[in-house]
Order: sequence, then C-alpha cells, then structure tokens
Amino acid sequence: MADLGRILIADDEETFRNSIADLLRRRGYQCDCAPDAIVAAELLRSAEYDLLIADIKMQGNFELEFIR
Repeated sequence: MADLGRILIADDEETFRNSIADLLRRRGYQCDCAPDAIVAAELLRSAEYDLLIADIKMQGNFELEFIR
C-alpha cells in the first residue's frame, strides 16, 4: 500500500489514540502517537508531519500553548 502521508496523533486517551492510529495505518498513513503535549512537541521537532490531530485538553497544554 502506498504511503499517503505522515500523521502525529496527540491525545491523552490511550484507547482513542491507538484506535485512530490503527485505522489510519490500515488506510496507508504513517502514524506516530504522543500521550501529551510535551512528547508531541519533541516529535514535531524531530520529524516532519503532514497532519497533526491533537486533543486541546491534555497534559502540557493547559493554556493551549501547544496548539499555538
């Protein structure tokens, strides 16, 4: 299957994060997952992504600083 792009999923709910990643991987996307804004920021600094799916109410993002 062709690689359609790379997605970062940042969410503190493990079940949501893993199920969305599994679904997208089956469709041909590369997915990385982060349990909080701190890990997500590290991943964003170390790799290029085509899309970010992020929970706005998660650890490390209390005043939406990660989203900004």
